[in-house]
Amino acid sequence: KMRAKLRRKFSCLHRIRPEFAAILNDSTHPDDMQKACEEVLVCRERVLWTAGIEIVVAAVSFVGFDVRRSPLVPCVSSCLLLLA
Repeated sequence: KMRAKLRRKFSCLHRIRPEFAAILNDSTHPDDMQKACEEVLVCRERVLWTAGIEIVVAAVSFVGFDVRRSPLVPCVSSCLLLLA
């Protein structure tokens, strides 16, 4: 089943809406359609990771306000600037 192969490769597939999951589960698609489905999932995976990193960066910058007078602030700010 295509779904089992995709489940090993991508995260949070159980959260995909049922109408889209039905498309992914259909193994009768031609190869180019299956490849397109995988490309969409690759983009989705990238967005999930990017959103997670953005949340971490926001949390770290929030903590930066608590340690204003620390010498760590310029280092952390520089790292956050590079990540942004």
